Amino acid sequence: MADMLFPIELEGAGTCDVESLASYVYRVAYEHGIFVGELLRHINKQTSALTHLDTEAQPVPAFLKPAEMVRNNRSSAAIQGALEKLTGLELSQSRLLFMTSDIGRSPNEVAPGFRWCPECMSEWQALGQQPFFKLIWHLSAITHCPSHRTELISKCAFCSCKQTGYIRKRAIGFCQQCGRHLGTRNPDKLAPEIARSWEMKGADVHQFFVDMAQQPFTAELEGGIWRSLRDLFDHYWGNGKELELYQAFPRDEWISLYHKQKPVSFSTARRLCYGLGIDLYTLISGSAINSTQVLSQKWLCELPAGFCERKSRQKRNHDAIQSKLRRYLDPCVRPRPMKEVAAELNVSVGYLEYRYPTAVSALVKRHQSMIVAQRQRTREKALNSALQYFTNSSYSGYPKSRKQAYLCLREETGLPKFLLKGAIGEVYSALYSS
Repeated sequence: MADMLFPIELEGAGTCDVESLASYVYRVAYEHGIFVGELLRHINKQTSALTHLDTEAQPVPAFLKPAEMVRNNRSSAAIQGALEKLTGLELSQSRLLFMTSDIGRSPNEVAPGFRWCPECMSEWQALGQQPFFKLIWHLSAITHCPSHRTELISKCAFCSCKQTGYIRKRAIGFCQQCGRHLGTRNPDKLAPEIARSWEMKGADVHQFFVDMAQQPFTAELEGGIWRSLRDLFDHYWGNGKELELYQAFPRDEWISLYHKQKPVSFSTARRLCYGLGIDLYTLISGSAINSTQVLSQKWLCELPAGFCERKSRQKRNHDAIQSKLRRYLDPCVRPRPMKEVAAELNVSVGYLEYRYPTAVSALVKRHQSMIVAQRQRTREKALNSALQYFTNSSYSGYPKSRKQAYLCLREETGLPKFLLKGAIGEVYSALYSS
């Protein structure tokens, strides 16, 4: 059987901040104490024997740039499939799967190397979280961190190392050349540019990742963008409002897209959404005809007074909340449900999930592990009590029946009814089955 790899979890799985496949490959190589090239050759060797009869199987390349690992191509699919076989984990979220044959990739759509937000890196270090490179950081449209609004960087602030080398001497959160933490700002350089919230470039792309995390991209979305374009064109044309449609997007381009004479790149999809006033996920999923953009303005009515009054925004000390949140990650502290943690910090669960997604994921996993362990201990207690009833001399005066065992142990242990009955049934069957 092929040598398995350690099942290292994909960071940020199930969120818009999911780790990229390139980051995962580099991190797995470091955790196994080998270089990236050695890891790629190893997984190719281990999986080639399993796929030697598959003539269409793509071998894992010995070298692949980070940008090529996250694109939707045969090489990145081969790496993903090989890692899934050797780790037993699901890694499909780590690639730009929405860039299919329907949604193409225009030049420079994917950044050439790694990019990161120093504030995110610093925050993870303060919370004791595993650093990684997010998939969304690979898209050139995202120039600033959606959480901190600071400009993303692609080189170490001290030695200009791009972090793309296959020789991994240090953990992914540290510069592979000078050893400084990637979350450290160089005091000799200008302060980072902070984007205004109303001018955030790539906000539509970030929202697209949020929507995909809530409703994962699947094969059912194949062809969705063509369905949206056809439905929108037919709707406007049928209502004699094609001129409004041409104001949002040039007529000739509409005609070529409608007849599939022109491929739709991701940048073209963004232009369409901007002109039509709909979001990317609605367009790509094929649901554009159901958006409010196609409703008649005559259906609108006046809102009652006070219906849309703005509430004053509550200002929070993010550093203080981060410091308090760090205490709950201490192994010595009993795991708590997220609702209790949020209530004690006087914030909402949504706030914590937005600002500290990896910390929230770690807290949830710890709490779930504690619940599983508690259930296991309760079950072991029930089995032990049942075994004592049928074998211990202290119960020799009681009839050895399952009903009597339940009546006796229910009062003594106070364990749940069905758990206790199940344990008694297991022990009885093991001792008295012929």
